[in-house]
Amino acid sequence: MLLLLQALLVAGSLAVLSLGLLAGYRWVTTTPLLALERIEIQGNEALSDRRIQEIAGLVRGENLFALNMSRIERRLTSSGWIDSVLVRRSLPDTMLLKVEEKKPVFWIKRGEAIYYADKRGRPIAPVRTGLFISLPFLRLDKRAREQSREKLKVLLSGLQNRSLPFTRDRLAWVRFFSGEIVEMYHMDRSLRICLGGESLQKNLSFLAAVWKDLRKRQELERTRRILVYGARGWVKQDTEGPT
Repeated sequence: MLLLLQALLVAGSLAVLSLGLLAGYRWVTTTPLLALERIEIQGNEALSDRRIQEIAGLVRGENLFALNMSRIERRLTSSGWIDSVLVRRSLPDTMLLKVEEKKPVFWIKRGEAIYYADKRGRPIAPVRTGLFISLPFLRLDKRAREQSREKLKVLLSGLQNRSLPFTRDRLAWVRFFSGEIVEMYHMDRSLRICLGGESLQKNLSFLAAVWKDLRKRQELERTRRILVYGARGWVKQDTEGPT
């Protein structure tokens, strides 16, 4: 009889505790004291604070604890631009979104649309008037796309570490053909540059030497085409044939 009484007391206590927890949960997720008033966004450059807020589906006045954090993360990372996001509550009224965006490096064409693409040539999001960043066009060979992407990595390294005499923002487009030829167009100088894909690193170094020599001889301004293949160079200029 005593054991039964003890069991009933324990069961009653658990029931009261459960009801208390349920009532507490309901209060926490409905009280206006914990309403969302501030949305703090960090790390964004391409997307505006307002656009990120729209994608996340955040509305001021909603209860902080009623918001589904996993759903907010899924919405943001599925937007195209956002690579990762950290979502945190900051009581009593703030939601913190720390985002890491994908970095656009090129434009690429997909069907009739133009997309921003990352450093490997993978699409990020369509180019829109409300978010416009001027970048060089990239075309990878469909039959040797992975091979072209490896060559692209070498080319970007040369452009970024300044081992080449120009930067990526001076290029109108970059094209890869079967992993054998890399072609670029320098828009400031109306100059087409063709490089052999084999031993691309060596060909890039040779290009820098050719460029330096042309500048020293004051012939760079009238140069319209530079071909570097097998560590050998050919130059075409305005007033002369290939030299």
